[in-house]
Amino acid sequence: MLNQKTIILLRHAKSSWASSELDDYDRPLNERGLNDTVKCEKLYKTLTNSKCQIISSSAKRTKQTAKKTCHYFNCSEQDIVWTKALYLASAKEMLTVINQQPNLEDTLVVVGHNNGISRLAQLLTNSNEIAHMPTLSAVKINFEADNWNEIFLGNGVLESFFYPKMIKPT
Repeated sequence: MLNQKTIILLRHAKSSWASSELDDYDRPLNERGLNDTVKCEKLYKTLTNSKCQIISSSAKRTKQTAKKTCHYFNCSEQDIVWTKALYLASAKEMLTVINQQPNLEDTLVVVGHNNGISRLAQLLTNSNEIAHMPTLSAVKINFEADNWNEIFLGNGVLESFFYPKMIKPT
């Protein structure tokens, strides 16, 4: 019997367009994005009880998102793997990165960008249920697999989909 692997796809939080002089790669989170990372804490902590592996695009906004949310996924900041390969990556490019991950944990959090991350959610689950992942949305997908290189398009089962606007103010 195969083990279960879980992927949590996390789109970066809302970023700033305040400076037109900044390169896209260097854009930081804006105030709403920073606030949303706090707003989502309770909900995102429900996504896993086990320690996770985190891989993130090395762009500034994804780095900030990963650093602000890593503890929700039982991971420390120094354990995050940064890669430029996820920066504006297509779904296929993201899957290649996932397939190359060492088999350290059974849950992998991937912090990335649209449109690739939304498309990857659709293709992994063979579903159009997630047409668009808003900023700081999280999609949890389960797989029957022993290793990350056994993850392929269409063999995932969507467990949950969350985003900040689903959270009611307290």
